[in-house]
Amino acid sequence: MLSFVKRLRSAWHWPRPAIYLSWACLAAGGLGVLLASWKDPLDVALVLMPLVVLAALAYPRWVYVTAGMLILGMAGISYGWAARQMPAPQQWGELLLLGLSVFIIAEIVYRDRAARAQTEARFRLLFEQAPIGMAITTTAGRFVQVNPALCATLGYTEAELLQKSLAEVTHPDDIQLSLDQNRKLLAGEIDSFRIEKRYVRRDGQPVHALLHMTLWHETTTRARYFLGQVVDITEPKRIKTELEAEQKFAINLVKFMGQGLVLLDAEQRYEFVNPAFARLMGYAPEYFIGQSPAEFMKPEQVSVLQQSSEKRLTDATTYEVDLRRADGSWFTALVTGTPRWKENKIIGSVLVITDLTERKKMEEALAAANADMEAALQHAREMAAEAEAANRAKSQFLANVSHEIRTPISAITGMTELLLDTALTPPQRELVEITQEATKSLLVIINDLLDISKIEAGRLTLDIQEFSVVEVVEQAAELLAERAHEKGLRLLTYLAPEVPRCARGDAVRLRQILVNLIGNAIKFTATGQVVVRVSLAPSAGAHHVVRFSVRDTGPGLAPEVQQWLFQPFRQGDASTTRKYGGTGLGLSISRHLVQLMSGEIDVNSREGEGAEFWFTVHLEPSASEASAVALPRLTSANVLVVEPDPASADIVSRYLQEWGAQVKTVHTADDGLASLAPTYQAACVAAKLFEVEPAFARQLMRTFKNALVVLGETEPNSHPALNLTKSQLRFPFRQAALHAAMMHILAPPTGSPPVRVEFETYPVVKQAGLTILLVEDNPVNQRVTELQLERLGFAVHTVSNGSQALKAYTQAPQNFALILMDCHMPVMDGFQATRAIRRWETQQARHITIIALTANAMRESREQCLLAGMDDFLSKPFEMSDLQATVERWLERRDKTQPLTKVMSLQQRVLEVLTDLKSTDPHSVTHLFETYTANGQQALAQLRAAVVQPEFGMVFTAAHALKGSSASLGLTEVALACEALEVAAQSHGASNLAELLSRLEHEFNLAAEALRQFNPQTD
Repeated sequence: MLSFVKRLRSAWHWPRPAIYLSWACLAAGGLGVLLASWKDPLDVALVLMPLVVLAALAYPRWVYVTAGMLILGMAGISYGWAARQMPAPQQWGELLLLGLSVFIIAEIVYRDRAARAQTEARFRLLFEQAPIGMAITTTAGRFVQVNPALCATLGYTEAELLQKSLAEVTHPDDIQLSLDQNRKLLAGEIDSFRIEKRYVRRDGQPVHALLHMTLWHETTTRARYFLGQVVDITEPKRIKTELEAEQKFAINLVKFMGQGLVLLDAEQRYEFVNPAFARLMGYAPEYFIGQSPAEFMKPEQVSVLQQSSEKRLTDATTYEVDLRRADGSWFTALVTGTPRWKENKIIGSVLVITDLTERKKMEEALAAANADMEAALQHAREMAAEAEAANRAKSQFLANVSHEIRTPISAITGMTELLLDTALTPPQRELVEITQEATKSLLVIINDLLDISKIEAGRLTLDIQEFSVVEVVEQAAELLAERAHEKGLRLLTYLAPEVPRCARGDAVRLRQILVNLIGNAIKFTATGQVVVRVSLAPSAGAHHVVRFSVRDTGPGLAPEVQQWLFQPFRQGDASTTRKYGGTGLGLSISRHLVQLMSGEIDVNSREGEGAEFWFTVHLEPSASEASAVALPRLTSANVLVVEPDPASADIVSRYLQEWGAQVKTVHTADDGLASLAPTYQAACVAAKLFEVEPAFARQLMRTFKNALVVLGETEPNSHPALNLTKSQLRFPFRQAALHAAMMHILAPPTGSPPVRVEFETYPVVKQAGLTILLVEDNPVNQRVTELQLERLGFAVHTVSNGSQALKAYTQAPQNFALILMDCHMPVMDGFQATRAIRRWETQQARHITIIALTANAMRESREQCLLAGMDDFLSKPFEMSDLQATVERWLERRDKTQPLTKVMSLQQRVLEVLTDLKSTDPHSVTHLFETYTANGQQALAQLRAAVVQPEFGMVFTAAHALKGSSASLGLTEVALACEALEVAAQSHGASNLAELLSRLEHEFNLAAEALRQFNPQTD
């Protein structure tokens, strides 16, 4: 009863139809009580029984509940009947039998439905999870049900595939094959069939598949369906096709290969031979089957076969044997064998036989050819050695000849300078000047011959250093300014603002190219001008590509001349050589130098229209480029430029505009008078206008007073107004000079008197009490150098070799202020003497300046001098101005408290820029000097550590960095000391590193003190 109540309570969680049917049965039981008075209880039960059976069929799991409701209804009926009349016993039995029948029927129905549901679930699971494609279709071929594997094989979704038929996804060529088999299946002729057919994927690609089809009868409806199983064999089919193709290829390869191929069995007897081996041996292929290879070999080689057979059981073998052909002839064969495996067992071997007959003949011929070639190579090596010896002899000859020629040239140069400084009659002066010019021309020829010799020997290299591009260009122009002035030519230079101020390259060789091109332009131009322009060419890499152009107004060049203009020893024609002289080597050397700098050189010219020689070079960016001192701006300045020459006016105007000034340019005096206005703070006026336009000159002086920059040279006292101007610039002027002149006008330093910007000269200063030790073995050069030094005001003590110099200096070192040392002398040369002096000085804690004098112009000679411990270098022949500048520069450094103007005597241009910058921006100068001092001290610390090891790479890197920054500031002595360390590091000369470092520290301390003297704010 309790269980029945619990079932009754849980009835609220049954499905609603079950609840309704169950309670309907209960209601029917109660209704039976009411009907008991006039109906037979059995009739009531018969009425209720269909409802019970329907409930059991619809919801078999509630059959027990429904039966309970039925029993309850029966009880109600019994109760109602008892109230009226007890039923007969047979009625009770009928009722119980009826209820039991209902229970059994419901239980049978429930179990049958459960079994069918389980079977259906198992089938669905197998159908859905099958790894092969499965489908149920109608007998008409429409898809009823498909599994995921089939969808993946054909590339459709399930919904898409259910809308298709078998014919729509079957390859057109295979449709009839499927239809024929389906008819047999429906006719009962076969129970199933298996065929290979092709389907078509959704993307149009064919699918090869194995189809297994059966006929399936549905249980309830008895409908017939096709049950198909599809196995995708596309990939196995492809592999099989490839294997068949490879097998066919292998068969053809064995059949048609040029080498012999044989198979041996486990007893090392022929099992198969290919046609090539049969042809090689001269037998039919079947002749070999069952025979041993030893039967076709020489007896003494059978052991080789046996050894190879044993080794071949584990590894591949290669050996040579002699085989006998059918005609009895023998040939050498190369046999390569490898084992044959089957089921991890060796069943024989495979041999490849190559006929070496032709190869042997070729080897013999090659051996003979090699012998001939070796003989030829030996002959070539001997000839090359002879050529190298001849080349070395030629180089040595040129060096010796150069030395021997430079020695008398040095005497001639010195004597002519001394003569020109005496009282000469005009004819005498003319003769001496002609002699001096001839000597210079001879020196140029010697230098060209040395360079072309280096080029031919492949020994001409670049010396990459940091340098100022502006300085190199303007120096090259200044070297030739006097020559241009003598011919009445105007020489101009212009550097575009984008050209880097500092770069890394070979400044000496770049200057050589410029001097050659500018010199040629001056030589071949009778009237007009020569303009040098520098610009920055486009570049895709990290290097600067700088373009240099030299344009003249000369006669121009014919096209046929331009074709071979850059070849050595060639000039325009024979008359050119007769008229202008020269060797014809300059352009050839320039072309080679440009190529070394990764550039190109060419000429643009037409006859009668002048010529433009241009070249490009690749320059590395400089580390100090970012910190290079820029010229102050001329912002808000209005400047009038009056210059008849268009090129000169253009260059002056461009510079002024680049510095920020507003510029108006006119070309005549009348236009200049018309343009005069109070709005102009300064004017740049051509000098010749003062001579030919006096009225214009007077008006200029009234308007600008002394705010004038005169462009060009005039005769002394040609016009009184010129004596009142602040600045007069000769052509070619430096851009820094033009800028300084404008700054003196627009922003003059407080309390400073007007300054005229003119060319500097070397005054002859008496050097009282200073004795120079001259070491020179040539009597003529001795006398010339003595006269030059005496003219400069120095006392001279002369010795003839290094041994005498060592003795003289070590006995009385206090007597000498400086040593001029020739390098090549008898007894003891200059290098040996310098090293001996430096060793003695190390013990005495002294250091005297030694300047090398040598006629050897080779770069190696300079390095050898610095490596020996010399401080500087003068190449013979030298002019008296070069001797004076070098000697005075080193003597002035003896005073540690000297101002910067003395330390930088050779770098006056740098000093001018620093002076201008100090007046306008003193903080920049202070920061610049402090940065240099700090970086220099850091470099010295690195050098001290590197010298101890020694680490030559670190020595070179630190010395090179300090040399670049020192040269940028004009500290030449520090830069030279760094260069000496560089040379020693490159040659791994560890013996004098400490001495060279001590010299550098001394020079750096002097430079730091000089910087503080110039700018007291520097820490």
